[in-house]
Amino acid sequence: LITEKKEVEVKTDKLLREMYLGSYEGRKIEDLHKELGDLIAHRDSLPAEERLTHRVADIETDKEIVDRFMDFFNSTNDLTKGKRNLLVTHGAAMRVLLIHFGWASYAELQHGMIDNTAYIILEKNGDTFKIKDTYGIKKL
Repeated sequence: LITEKKEVEVKTDKLLREMYLGSYEGRKIEDLHKELGDLIAHRDSLPAEERLTHRVADIETDKEIVDRFMDFFNSTNDLTKGKRNLLVTHGAAMRVLLIHFGWASYAELQHGMIDNTAYIILEKNGDTFKIKDTYGIKKL
């Protein structure tokens, strides 16, 4: 739908994929919460620095998500410099990035607060990132 009205080049990159859920990939989210609810609650109770790297089962950590996206930003710097780019990803990844860039804390941006079709306008200047605007994202 994004490209129907305009001629734009579409590229895919595995670094921009949604959170990797390990052995829970393809299963219902209810199953994940039923089996791992206590472990997820423990992770969610940790201070931000600990939570960032805390692993629940074989699920990707928030730090691993941030690292993937930073690898993407660094590897495409020469291709994207001075241009506007549209990146499409999952809300969970968006949430982790917003927290990483200091736009919100875990408490301010809880699960479920990013709507489908939400977006972030992110400005990159060298190694610095600034959240310019958001749409469809609720923050406490």
